[in-house]
Amino acid sequence: MDRRLTRRMKLRRSHSAKPWGQSKKTHMIPETLYNDLVNNVRNRVNISHTMSKAVVTIIISYVRDSVPSLKNVMQEILQQQDKVQLPDELDYSEDATALHGLFKRIDLLNANYEQRNYSTQEDENTTADTLSSIFDILLGADPEICRMVIAEDNYNNVELLILFYQLVLDDFFETRPKIREMLLRIFGRLCFVDNYIISVLVSSVLPAELARDMMSDELESLSEEFVVFLLTMVKDVLGTEEASKVFGVILACNLHFHMPEKNYVMDALVEVKQVDFFFEEMFFLHSIRVDLVHFIPQEDSRDAVVKILTDVFARSDTATLMSINKQIILVDLIFTRLVANWKQNKISLDYMTLFYNMLKTTNYKQHRHHEHEFRDLFEQITGEELETAEVKRARSIINKIRNEFPDLF
Repeated sequence: MDRRLTRRMKLRRSHSAKPWGQSKKTHMIPETLYNDLVNNVRNRVNISHTMSKAVVTIIISYVRDSVPSLKNVMQEILQQQDKVQLPDELDYSEDATALHGLFKRIDLLNANYEQRNYSTQEDENTTADTLSSIFDILLGADPEICRMVIAEDNYNNVELLILFYQLVLDDFFETRPKIREMLLRIFGRLCFVDNYIISVLVSSVLPAELARDMMSDELESLSEEFVVFLLTMVKDVLGTEEASKVFGVILACNLHFHMPEKNYVMDALVEVKQVDFFFEEMFFLHSIRVDLVHFIPQEDSRDAVVKILTDVFARSDTATLMSINKQIILVDLIFTRLVANWKQNKISLDYMTLFYNMLKTTNYKQHRHHEHEFRDLFEQITGEELETAEVKRARSIINKIRNEFPDLF
């Protein structure tokens, strides 16, 4: 019999059980019953672990509420969902077994590529299937299972994927971007499953390989012309999922630039000229607090929408693209966010920088929107007794504003 199956059966028999029901017969409730049901639903119906838990919980709750004689039993099973699973229980789950097998395939593929022992078309199909299966499991399995398998042998499985990326970048796959894209999606999902993997990836050769990839001839199309194409094309699909993806690409491109005067995203906006639709989308994303490029939960990640608006007003040629009415709306948004954060003892330095840029590149004196309110807020911030780094930086921005616009603030 398969070693893992035998081990799983032993685990089931070894768990203590509790009496089931109130009848004269003694029924036992296995302590892993809830998780067993979840795993069975996931494996047989092929839905995510989260959805499987929801299905099992709904059914058991319905039985509990509908059959009074089973109320205590069903409630006891429901309480098992808070129980932390033992490593052995996780390791011998079907998802863990599948992940182990898939990473063994990656190890074998690495060996084949290093020895140049492959059949091009057949190997590409096998690779695509393997990577797709890994991504699907990372997306749908219990995160605890994924974390456990990934962290084995000091994150050796992550190192296997990094080595694989190196090999396919150098090899015949360089003409098949689909494989590289699938690997990058896996790296992104890994970071979401376990934040520590970000440190593992940053400390590896992957950043250097990504930089080499980005500078290759195939990616020369990432330029001003490319962004102009995106801006022109997206106008025909506004309000659709495709439009969101396009705006996400533009926002992601802009995050790479630290000098607005050398930013081809800004150059593209100037080239297109009529970009009201773009600013309206940025306002909409800001209002619903959606960041299209923020995939990995990190408290210190920069807001891509605020970044691109800050860059727009860092240059006079892009600042003039926004109408006065929209500028007033933006001043409203800035003031509202600054006040809301200040009430929570937070200072929004990005918004202060955005406002400072607007003062420099637009005719704020024409409308002076929230002038007095800004002055009062600046007084409160500069009068703050705490000497934190954030407060000091905020004071520095306010002092610049006061020195350059003394008649306003």
